[in-house]
Amino acid sequence: MNSFYQQVKIKFKNRPVFISATLLFVLLIFLSFSRLLLNVTYYEDVNVFIPEARHGITSLIFLYGGYLHFIPRLFALIVRACESFASHQFVIVLMCAGVYAFSFGQLVSHRYRWLIESDGLRLLLVLTFAFVPGVDSIYGNLANIHTVLFMGWA
Repeated sequence: MNSFYQQVKIKFKNRPVFISATLLFVLLIFLSFSRLLLNVTYYEDVNVFIPEARHGITSLIFLYGGYLHFIPRLFALIVRACESFASHQFVIVLMCAGVYAFSFGQLVSHRYRWLIESDGLRLLLVLTFAFVPGVDSIYGNLANIHTVLFMGWA
């Protein structure tokens, strides 16, 4: 008798990217557990993006520091929408860790085989991004989310 998986034959084109992004996401959440318990947020998130998100969709065009921070403000709108059932920091860490894991998980794809031939070595490279000094201030901060997001699209 064939198992369900053999009958359906699910083909997932970017399975290595999905696996590496999932592993990195779980690792980042594990490493940020103390930050979640202490409810640590960064300056721009608490004092700028989240309070200004109360203006709704018009907050997407507000300037901060002379720049239009469209993507961080879009994420801040999501944080404001979730504030009735989750803390700001919890939602921020989940979203930012997801974007960080997706962006750096792309390095495992076959497109980078010319750089590092071994799939396992590329996976280890992706997982080492969780241990870079200061990475918690990068992936846990809405102000940096656009930089990390576009690194995955490069």
